[in-house]
Amino acid sequence: MTKTFMALSVTTLLLVGCREKENTTRLKAINETLEFSGGVIMDEIKLACGEMREKGKDPQTAILVERWMPRQVSIQKAADSIWLFIDELKKKLVRESDSLQKSNATIVKDLCKQNGIGYSLIHKMMAFKDSLPVFFHIPYSIDSSYEFVGLRRYLQFIEKATPLLTGYSDNLSDGQKSAYAQQWIADNFQDCSPLMALVVLNKMENDLVTIEKELLQYCNSKIAYGCVLNYDKFFAIAVANSNYIKLGQSIDVTAGVGSFSEAAKPTITINGEKVKLNDDAVAAYHFTPVGKPGAHRVKVKIEFTKPDGTTAEVHKEIKYTIAE
Repeated sequence: MTKTFMALSVTTLLLVGCREKENTTRLKAINETLEFSGGVIMDEIKLACGEMREKGKDPQTAILVERWMPRQVSIQKAADSIWLFIDELKKKLVRESDSLQKSNATIVKDLCKQNGIGYSLIHKMMAFKDSLPVFFHIPYSIDSSYEFVGLRRYLQFIEKATPLLTGYSDNLSDGQKSAYAQQWIADNFQDCSPLMALVVLNKMENDLVTIEKELLQYCNSKIAYGCVLNYDKFFAIAVANSNYIKLGQSIDVTAGVGSFSEAAKPTITINGEKVKLNDDAVAAYHFTPVGKPGAHRVKVKIEFTKPDGTTAEVHKEIKYTIAE
């Protein structure tokens, strides 16, 4: 993560170096790099979302996915709405400047206009950064759990490390936020060419999707493949090899500890009746045999979900004998 933020910081320094003379060749090279890196980051975002969906298919991790996926979705929706806004500005900029051939474009002036589209953009960015604790449902109470304390520390690190609105914090007063927005507009859009404006928009887009990617990957990191989520229940088992013997015959008893899982979402049907799992994650069925003396059987059907998300069905028969 730090390497990504450092790379974008270097790009910022390059932009500062180009600003005074607006070296067209340099700006075009930087713009191409920003657009390429933005595409790479977007691919990583798609992979992060796909990874979360795959984890949702695994019964062992599905319960954690239910907890973290809504946070991931909220982050992605908020970031995507700003990304679409920036993308529309870029298209309009290219269109009005005749593919950056004209030095004057109305949209460049609009970006600097008081309460214009430039201010709309910066306020959207500020709102996104302010909303980071909200995405993770972090309470502000002092006695928050260990998990929330860890989340706060992570978000504080993100806030300091990300190039997204460097120096901005939700701790600023309304007056300070207004002054920050004005200074940001002046530093980034004042007296710039359409090419420079496009570079700035691409950089903002990169800053946004970079922090989006980091947040999505953080959500994924809380759900490890193959992790044990305390679904297993242990139960002592003792089974005789026969339920009916004659005098002089031997009996074999097998005993041990079995591990039973609720994560597989088993549905167990015994003797035609669906039986709920008890606290030991097993289905206990009690009945009084009826019928004529002789051999009888109880049918057991067990339906469950495998780790790959597919379902399976197993049939068993328990035999018993009613003595004369």
